[in-house]
Amino acid sequence: SLLPFLSSAVRSLQPFVRGDARGGARMDGTIGKKELLAWAAETSGRPCSRLEELRDGVVILRLMGKIWPAVVDVRKVRVKVNAREVASNWETILSIAQELRLPLSAVDRAGIMAARFKPCYNLLVMLCFLHQLSLQPNFSADFAYPIDS
Repeated sequence: SLLPFLSSAVRSLQPFVRGDARGGARMDGTIGKKELLAWAAETSGRPCSRLEELRDGVVILRLMGKIWPAVVDVRKVRVKVNAREVASNWETILSIAQELRLPLSAVDRAGIMAARFKPCYNLLVMLCFLHQLSLQPNFSADFAYPIDS
């Protein structure tokens, strides 16, 4: 599973650079919920200041498109908020996760749809970490909360 790998890797990393344009950090140098949501909003180009804003899948798909542009066609992301469009986005998210062989536990649709902290936080940590690694192979960060599987 990817989450235990990320959990152990993140614990061993140096603190995230304060004030970094890609998310910033808390006063103690860690990245928490607020910083991850700000990073998600900036990187996806969509508002994302609350966990509920992950429900429609738009932000998640746009983030995946930044990490895996050859796999995610962001032009096909459904941005309308009706039930059919949301279902289409989630089918795409789960299909991408399967294609990339990400553990399905990393993309807990029910948990994210309910805006529960743990599944939303774990997914944002994974996406942030992988996105930053794609930009800077020596990226390191300390996240404010434990990453659980």
